[in-house]
Amino acid sequence: MNKPVIINTINEIWSHRGSSIGFCYESPDKKYRYVPVSKCMSTTLSTWCDSNGWNKVHDFNRETNLECKYIVVLRDPVQRWCSGVQMYLRCEQRPLELISDDAWSICLDSMILDPHTERQCMSYHGLNLHQMIPINFESPNFSVFKGLTVNKKKEGSRPERIVKFLENERQIQRLKHIYRYDYYLRNWLLNIDLPKFESMNINDPCIWKD
Repeated sequence: MNKPVIINTINEIWSHRGSSIGFCYESPDKKYRYVPVSKCMSTTLSTWCDSNGWNKVHDFNRETNLECKYIVVLRDPVQRWCSGVQMYLRCEQRPLELISDDAWSICLDSMILDPHTERQCMSYHGLNLHQMIPINFESPNFSVFKGLTVNKKKEGSRPERIVKFLENERQIQRLKHIYRYDYYLRNWLLNIDLPKFESMNINDPCIWKD
C-alpha cells in the first residue's frame, strides 16, 4: 500500500453504519411500503410510521410484496449533498467550519461519505419503477401519510465552504456525474429535466479543484 499524503478513514468509519439495503416500513393493510433515505425527511416520516402501526421490513427483496406501492422521497442531489456532508461532519468529526482544509479536501475527493451522502438510488435497489409512488422533496405531497403535518424548516445561511462549493461549476458538474442515477430517477418518476452531464474522468482532481 502506498503511503498516503492525508490519512483517510471515511470508509472504515462508516463500514458498519446505516440501514441495510431493503429496509422499509409496511402499512398495516400492506398496501404501501415506505423506504427511508437519509436527508429526505426520513426521520419525520419514519417517526410517523412507527406511531401509526407500520411494520418494519428488513429486506424488501426477500420479504416481497408485489401488490403494494413503494413510497420514495426524491431530493435534488446537490442540495441533499450539501445538507448531508454537514450532518456527516457534525456527527462523526466536528462542524464544517472547524475542520482543516485537508479534511474538507477529503470530503470533496470522496463525495460519498456515509448514509447521509450515499446515492439515493442505492436504497431502492431491486424495486420496480412501476410500483413506486414518488414524492418530490422540493414540493412534497404527503397525502398518503394520513394526518401528517410537516413544517419544513427554513434554511439558514450556508457555511462559507458550502457557498464556495456551490459557486464552483466544475465541482458541481463532478457531483452531478457521481449522482447521475439519482437524477435519472427524478426524471423517470417526477418528469424533472435531466441536467447536462459532462464527460469527465471523475477521479482526476485537477479537472475540478481550484
